[in-house]
Amino acid sequence: ISNLADVYAKQHRYAEADELEQRVLDIKKLAFGSKHPGVAYQLGDMAVTFIRRGQYKKAESLVEQALDITEKADDVSF
Repeated sequence: ISNLADVYAKQHRYAEADELEQRVLDIKKLAFGSKHPGVAYQLGDMAVTFIRRGQYKKAESLVEQALDITEKADDVSF
């Protein structure tokens, strides 16, 4: 799903990319918990999509969330 979201983003199909990226985030949160490094990684992917559009404030918020999770994580594997 993440790869397809990336393809959509590169095609400027941002609404579709956003929907898929959110689905991946929801799945990772359900599977691993909201403080898992995999969730942080997904937040970073989502931030890249916003950066591509020039939506830097939204991207910054996601990167800050990802950083918070990463700094508090005991296990950095995902």
